[in-house]
Amino acid sequence: MIISIEDDVFEVNTSEAYNKDIFVYNKWIIIPYVNLEIFNINFTQSIIKRYDKLDFSYLLFRDVREIFWNYAVNDEVKYGKLMLNNSSFENDYIIDYVSGADIMNGISGCEIKVKFKEQYLFISKDHLQIKSGPLNIWTPVDTPNFSRNIDEKAIDIFYNKRYIPDEILQFTGADSFSEIEILDLFKPLPKDEQIMIAQSW
Repeated sequence: MIISIEDDVFEVNTSEAYNKDIFVYNKWIIIPYVNLEIFNINFTQSIIKRYDKLDFSYLLFRDVREIFWNYAVNDEVKYGKLMLNNSSFENDYIIDYVSGADIMNGISGCEIKVKFKEQYLFISKDHLQIKSGPLNIWTPVDTPNFSRNIDEKAIDIFYNKRYIPDEILQFTGADSFSEIEILDLFKPLPKDEQIMIAQSW
């Protein structure tokens, strides 16, 4: 089930959510999240409500112009950028900030800035599980404060692009998961490019 931010007015919190890879197809950005929290939603037929935390969900960004990101290594902030479309006016785009991390490799604290035209939330109506409450969360890996409460095999499948739901592939126009690329957030850029990104952040 795909929910449109324009039609259904949703707002999510990614700061306490977990993800591994960011997927790129054409001008789409696809981010799988565990423990994504719903801050606001105006969708009367939905099975989710405000402050629910979702076990598995995807944020989809359509018509992405560019995506920026930063992360810290040994107290040094590094920056990255991917341009997907530079042929249209920058003012035509919406800007949103989300969190990212390669949790399976212990890398966290990545801030992502996306310039896009449309945003969507994908959830599975048949398999969705929900937790509510400040300390009631989904945890895909063991942490100092919480033990993992999702099956490891289910996590591996969810984060694997091979298992991106068919509904997402059809919605984005991808014929197969093999057309989906993985964005390397932690590939270093030349220092002068990083300085330019930092100045425009």
